[in-house]
Amino acid sequence: MIIHTSEIGIIEFKKVNNGFVNNSDFVFFKIKNLYSNNLSDELIEKLFDDLKTFFDNSKKNKIIFTQIYDLTDVSVTNIQNELIFVKKYADFLKKFDDVFRECNTGTSIVINSFIVKQIINTMLCVYESITPTHISTSYGESFEWLEKLINKNLKVKI
Repeated sequence: MIIHTSEIGIIEFKKVNNGFVNNSDFVFFKIKNLYSNNLSDELIEKLFDDLKTFFDNSKKNKIIFTQIYDLTDVSVTNIQNELIFVKKYADFLKKFDDVFRECNTGTSIVINSFIVKQIINTMLCVYESITPTHISTSYGESFEWLEKLINKNLKVKI
């Protein structure tokens, strides 16, 4: 199910069955731009509205999910604007701490760029995640970490 698609990227909710994780619900964020000159406030609001709908639905229907942000294709075009967007995004996420506490098992962020990693680390200083967060350089590394996290959570819930 597509949650959002725009110049920012695509956000998709789907079940994953692979060598690491079986039958788990994931939200994949394939991000193309943290910010660029052609991203309007209306587009950012649309992103936030689409995510709010998903988060509200997850809380209402008790949907447990794990997040993967794929930032491997992101390039920095204007660091000041990217930091402003990251601050807006962090402020937006703070409104959903209760959803993350109840529904999110964790978040993995896949990054190849040193500069993008620094921007995300800045965001994580502004937004203290309610659930475990991991930065990796590949999907394989992310899924290994998430497998341990999900299995740990399953053991706790049983």
